Amino acid sequence: MMELQYGLWNGASALFSQSGRQLGEANTRPFHLNMNLPAETTTCKYAGNRDGKPINLSALRIAMQNFDAALELTQSIKNLYLHRLPKHESPAPLGLWDLYLFARINIALVAYTKRRQGNRPASKYVSDLLASQYQFISGIFMIVRDMIEKADPQAAKNNIVSAKTLYQYADEFGVFESINGMVCAGSPRKIMEFMDVLMRVDQPDEIKLAYGANTIHALTDDSDRWLQYAVLAVELDAVLTSEFFIRETARQPERAKHFRTVSEIYAQLGQYCVVHLGADGFSSAASFEDGILARQNAILELLGWPILKSIPEKVIAQRLS
Repeated sequence: MMELQYGLWNGASALFSQSGRQLGEANTRPFHLNMNLPAETTTCKYAGNRDGKPINLSALRIAMQNFDAALELTQSIKNLYLHRLPKHESPAPLGLWDLYLFARINIALVAYTKRRQGNRPASKYVSDLLASQYQFISGIFMIVRDMIEKADPQAAKNNIVSAKTLYQYADEFGVFESINGMVCAGSPRKIMEFMDVLMRVDQPDEIKLAYGANTIHALTDDSDRWLQYAVLAVELDAVLTSEFFIRETARQPERAKHFRTVSEIYAQLGQYCVVHLGADGFSSAASFEDGILARQNAILELLGWPILKSIPEKVIAQRLS
């Protein structure tokens, strides 16, 4: 029940790469799984709010060694994503909802490769390529998530924004900074280069399914099955997060209007997965809990795991607390 209990990001962030680093580094969640591994650090010298704060050189070296391969992998997933969208919707820049969903779908790759029965790797570690790509794409997820949860009008309207706008937002609102004061170690040039791959307009003749060593088709047993898993898991997460903010309106009534807005955005993200990406909306479920069980069981079937008869109330309550 990893997808339900922890979500895709938290569920994978505590795993270790082949170089011995946790994928989430200082942001690893849940907190009790964060090993707070020692790292070589230095002072950030990039302009903006990161200037003068510590960066993790140990993680940066590994990430930069895998940067080009991670870009190739990300482009191959983007091409698969664009193929899934209705044809009339491409080519076009990805809006903020697409960026959020695309980032979450990418993050699902680590969970799938580790949890899929019959596709389980011999090593308990995540390859440095997958770990680096996970960290790069997580930055996009965190930026757009921050915009959504601040009810930023651009996120509410699924606007198309530039890489420069995203970067400036992340710098202004501290998205580059971890809870322990460490900041993202990536240079502005590399961050922008990665963002540009996600946000550029791909022409039809460029949207080809590649099969090189650093592509989604080489790293999964079945790329279509993986994408189906990823979309289902992301839709489940959107439904749960929407419900979390609905319940926050009762816990914090003074912010009820804000929380309802955020809940609606997440509900729309979940619906986007159904309408545009082929997820099952489970509209026949008799209750919220039945819908969550049906979603988790669909995910488990794709992974080759036995389905559940029920989900303990405390598990759902903990996720929504």
